[in-house]
Amino acid sequence: MDLSIALATVVAQLKALTWPDSSTTVSTDPADIVAPGVLVQLVQLQDETLGGWSLDLSLVLVAADVDGGPGPAAALSVLLSTILPWATPDGPVVARSVQLPSGPAPLPGLVFPLTVRTDA
Repeated sequence: MDLSIALATVVAQLKALTWPDSSTTVSTDPADIVAPGVLVQLVQLQDETLGGWSLDLSLVLVAADVDGGPGPAAALSVLLSTILPWATPDGPVVARSVQLPSGPAPLPGLVFPLTVRTDA
């Protein structure tokens, strides 16, 4: 199993979605994310009994906090609404502050758990 191919496939599928904000970034590298964006993180791998692997991922949705008010919640809602037709979360979607290398302040985020299964 080539982990890099599996992660690149998820990133490519997310990039292919029709994002309302055309500047939405998607990557496995936090340095490449500029809000609004989606950071794809590997949580764990599990060998499946019938061959193949399960990859537990966190899709970390990140919004800019430019107004100090309801703007980030609206931006996160847009990101979530864009992903939901493509995938159903494999667990609760939870709020989390996100620290990106591109800025000193933590940004508002949501963690969308996703399990992807691959062939052996």
